[in-house]
Amino acid sequence: MSSDTTHHATVTEGQRVSTRGSVARVFERKGHEFVELDVVVAADGAPAWSVRHVAIFRPRPVSSSTDDGHA
Repeated sequence: MSSDTTHHATVTEGQRVSTRGSVARVFERKGHEFVELDVVVAADGAPAWSVRHVAIFRPRPVSSSTDDGHA
């Protein structure tokens, strides 16, 4: 749904890159279940990029339509 990113440093060839993430929050809105993730990409142990990402991980159930007699 959305991502708020920050670039901290340039990653150069040969650096060891790792990614870590955690769930910051889970919430419901209009029947959808959302998750907010905090993710950091590090180069040689120092933050290079970070993001707060919001996504729907469980969409609201689709309601069945009623039979109105039309084909």
